[in-house]
Amino acid sequence: MFNRIYQSALIIFLIHLLLMPDISAQITKDDLQISPFIKLNSFNWKEFDDNDKQLLEESGMLFGFGSNAKFFFLRKKELMTEAEFSIYFNKVDYDGFLQDNQGGQTPYKSSTVYFGLQFAANAGWVFQPDKKLFLIPVLGFELEYWNRDIDNGGRLGYDEKYTVFLLQIAGRTKYLLSKNFNLISNLSFKFPLSISENIDLASRGQGGPSDINLNPKSNPRIHIEAGGEFMNASLSVFFETWLLGKSDVDQNYHQPESSRKMFGVKLAYNFGLRL
Repeated sequence: MFNRIYQSALIIFLIHLLLMPDISAQITKDDLQISPFIKLNSFNWKEFDDNDKQLLEESGMLFGFGSNAKFFFLRKKELMTEAEFSIYFNKVDYDGFLQDNQGGQTPYKSSTVYFGLQFAANAGWVFQPDKKLFLIPVLGFELEYWNRDIDNGGRLGYDEKYTVFLLQIAGRTKYLLSKNFNLISNLSFKFPLSISENIDLASRGQGGPSDINLNPKSNPRIHIEAGGEFMNASLSVFFETWLLGKSDVDQNYHQPESSRKMFGVKLAYNFGLRL
């Protein structure tokens, strides 16, 4: 029964798309858009024990930059493909503890250095239900790598290296307020397909293993963004939240449940080309 309802709804939706009125405006006249950007992120990382007690917190500003390239196809630019690359980095505050061989903990404040890379490849279809409104469902993949240098190279810290591969499902909107000003929004759900974490406790003389390999449990990452476009420039604010579940144990070590939150601003400039 549910399959029949689903099939009927899908058929009605497709008929609606076919009968949608031909609206002369299109999302762009360009075939290729290249948009370099800069980001400023308020970053927060927390870890929790099995009783949800906070073990540590890292917070501070991360700086980022990168570029986005969009290709538009078909007569009215309905089909979009997209590639994006970005880098982020900076030193943030560390508020946690030192743990001795007996499991005892001593409060400790220091700093952590982050360096990360992100690459995304997406495809989307542009719908235009109104002459001023564009709706763009997007499907794609994202690869993220980051290095977490706890204690900023100090002898009491160590490096954690993360590699995450995600499936992204997103919905974007663009509303034409005037000839030169548009409102934009983006809601993305990113589902981790794999998460790997590598820890080296030997390189700074701590005497631990050099090849701890962990796989934190996956939860969806949620990204919300809204802003405006004026002429060829755009400014938006974004919020992203992600909870990583506790990993299994490797060599008597594990990654506790962790949360990552980012709140920031993004400034971009668009260069359009007709091919």
